[in-house]
Amino acid sequence: MLVYRKSTISLLLFLSQFLFTISCISNSSIHTKLIKEIKKSNADISVIKKIIKNGANVNYEDDLQNTSLHWASYKGHLEIAEYLIKSGALINKVNKNNFTPLTNAIKNKHKELAKMLILKGSNVNEPKESFLKPLSLAIDKGYIELLGLILSKGAEINHIDKNNYTPLLLAVESNQLNIVELLINAGADINLVAKISPLSMAARQNYKSIVKLLLSKGASVNLTGKLGLSPLYMAVYNNNSEIIKILIEAGADLNLLDKLGESVLYRTVSQNQKEIVKLLLEKGADVLLKYKSNKDTALMIAAENGYLDIVKLLVLHKAPIRTINLMDNTALFLATQNNHLEIVQFLTKQSADINKQNMFGETPISKAAEKGYLEIVKYLIKSGADINIPRLDKQTPLHLAIRKGHDKVASYLINNNANIEAVSNDGETPLYLAINNSRLKIAEQLITAKANVDTSTPEDQPLIHTAAYKGNLQILIQLVNAGADVHSVEEYFKMTTLHSAIFSTKIEVVKYLHKAGVNLDKTSKNGRTALHFACITNQKEIVKYLLSVGADTTIKDDTKKLAIDLTNDSEIKKLFK
Repeated sequence: MLVYRKSTISLLLFLSQFLFTISCISNSSIHTKLIKEIKKSNADISVIKKIIKNGANVNYEDDLQNTSLHWASYKGHLEIAEYLIKSGALINKVNKNNFTPLTNAIKNKHKELAKMLILKGSNVNEPKESFLKPLSLAIDKGYIELLGLILSKGAEINHIDKNNYTPLLLAVESNQLNIVELLINAGADINLVAKISPLSMAARQNYKSIVKLLLSKGASVNLTGKLGLSPLYMAVYNNNSEIIKILIEAGADLNLLDKLGESVLYRTVSQNQKEIVKLLLEKGADVLLKYKSNKDTALMIAAENGYLDIVKLLVLHKAPIRTINLMDNTALFLATQNNHLEIVQFLTKQSADINKQNMFGETPISKAAEKGYLEIVKYLIKSGADINIPRLDKQTPLHLAIRKGHDKVASYLINNNANIEAVSNDGETPLYLAINNSRLKIAEQLITAKANVDTSTPEDQPLIHTAAYKGNLQILIQLVNAGADVHSVEEYFKMTTLHSAIFSTKIEVVKYLHKAGVNLDKTSKNGRTALHFACITNQKEIVKYLLSVGADTTIKDDTKKLAIDLTNDSEIKKLFK
């Protein structure tokens, strides 16, 4: 019996659910018909009433959870909306997009409908999880009268939305002076910081009238937001001298730093705002403040960017010239690095330390030489710069000029008694660099200046071998004429200058060395002659020349191979027959 009763109950429940589902399906068309009719721009209220009387549910939701009242509010159908409310429509229903009928009405500029909804009891603080609240939307549209009504119904005047905006901040940003005043008079917190303070926003947007209003109502002139951006910083950022003056007169702190450690003066200088820099300095901005990350001063940033007039202003207001930043660079070094000759001249005359080394041992003249700034090099030398102070890697200005290919700078340094025998940490002399980098004129000038031609290279080779390997015939001749030993043998591989010349592929160099008396058949450490090396590298013309002047073809290397065995070029092999 119990089993029978349970089965019967289950069957009845199933039939009941089935009939309900069938009923919903049959009625769904009438619900959608209601929404479809309301969506029309010329919706007829008599048709609406008839559909509702025929059983349409006024709270039926479409795919986005919009009810008929949402659509009436969206389309601006005031009379229809009133009827829907009388028919039981939910006035505070929130759809999938976080809109209520009220916010729909305000957003779509249906003021009268919005008023009606408020008076009928619409919650002015819904939806809770959205920045699209009635108060914010009314501010956005500039509806002062509607704002008064919304506020009178208890709207949260200091609500901070998901975008970190308060109603007051929104009104300030949209430059609505009357609404700003209305909100303040209604109790908006003038110093509530969400994104930034209302005063900072007004300064950022260049809204002078709102700045004045906020200050008159008690806004804190030094209030900063999460980024530490004060109203004065915002005004400076926008180069608005009028607002800057207003804020300074109101007691703005000229030396507040933002979260990155940047001062207002530093920002102004970096933007090359000469007149505002002058104003800030006259009002007492601190020229000693340094940027937090790199410890640059305002003078450094001006010198680095070539702002001569601002450099002069800062120095006039006692900006220290010899101060260093995180990398031990001075303003003079930064001006030099960026080729600002006039600033270099000005700072030098103001007793800048002309030989100050930074953390890498660089001086202004070493940087000028490396960059190839000849006029700055000339001026610094004329002003007493020491041209032989090496960097930490022992490279002098002359090394740097040659390495970078600045021949005119290198020549000028040589003519002004640069140390031509200085050796870097890598064992490089200026002459080696000139030869290795094929700087023919500089090499000739160094040789003429009596640079030592018998020094070893960083690879422990005689210098003449580098010239031979590079194929620099003129340099080679200069070295030999200056006393370099053309017969020298490299110590480790026992290579002769002729061996090195083979790898240059320059037949004229090979011919010169042969005519200079270098032994054709002298062997290297592995028993190879010049002919072996020419065959290995498949240099037909050089092989042909060596054979023509009597190179020994019978010499075998340590692997018992003749020169002919080392080439895969059939044309070269024919030369041996």
